[in-house]
Amino acid sequence: MGGGSDSPVMALIPQHPYRPCGLYHLMLKKVMPYTLRGFIWYQGCSDEGHADLYHPIMSALIRKWREDFGGEALPFIAVQLAPFGEWLGNFGNNFPAVRRAQQETADKVENVYLVSMGDAGMYYDIHPKHKRKPGERLAFTALRNVYGKDIACDAPRAEKMDYDGDTAVIRFRNGEGLRLISPEDGGLSPEEAKKAGFTEPDAPEKKGAEENLRSLIRTVPEGKVTAEISDNTLRISLTVDGKPVKPEKVEFAELPYYEINVVNGAGLPVYPFAL
Repeated sequence: MGGGSDSPVMALIPQHPYRPCGLYHLMLKKVMPYTLRGFIWYQGCSDEGHADLYHPIMSALIRKWREDFGGEALPFIAVQLAPFGEWLGNFGNNFPAVRRAQQETADKVENVYLVSMGDAGMYYDIHPKHKRKPGERLAFTALRNVYGKDIACDAPRAEKMDYDGDTAVIRFRNGEGLRLISPEDGGLSPEEAKKAGFTEPDAPEKKGAEENLRSLIRTVPEGKVTAEISDNTLRISLTVDGKPVKPEKVEFAELPYYEINVVNGAGLPVYPFAL
């Protein structure tokens, strides 16, 4: 974890395990060229302090690994950073920026796929213990995109925002069967967290489905938000000083911690987005 771009730089001696390319030379290069069909990547929290570098560095890593393993378009399946609130003095303030960089890499680099983790985080654990969901989603993504199986693996992705009067209407790719579900338990309760020594900030209280949905949404201008799922779209209405106002911008789950409870027919949670 990094505290930010202005964090002190740690001097690394040549034998330090965290030195640049240390793991590559000592662990990965020694097995090259190993026969494989693709890569799975589940990492990103340590890049929080330098989110602006994530996309160019990740793109270079993918190119290098493909070159080393002899496949110019070997599939690369990554897991998006899970929701996170507090851990050892870190609060994930730049997690949204890293997630955007992960999505940028999946969008711009050929044969890169991103697994949604919006419903599998833990407020008080940067390494959430919910491993079944990412494991299954990685497997489904590989089965479809590497082995050609006809299986649903793609999470809903917001594509455009239209208007119905003053109501913003968000339309999704892979949004068939879009629905609202109750948010799941995301880890320790506030009482358990206090016993474990966590105090600031307090974990959010559990919310009902509609209230949780509203908590994920930020608008420009700010105001009172109402939201509903209808015909595979997310409809967002906004009032300011009691008057209906057309939202100029909508952000969804652009937060360090959240519990996304909007899923498609395959049960996959919507990616965070800003439109």
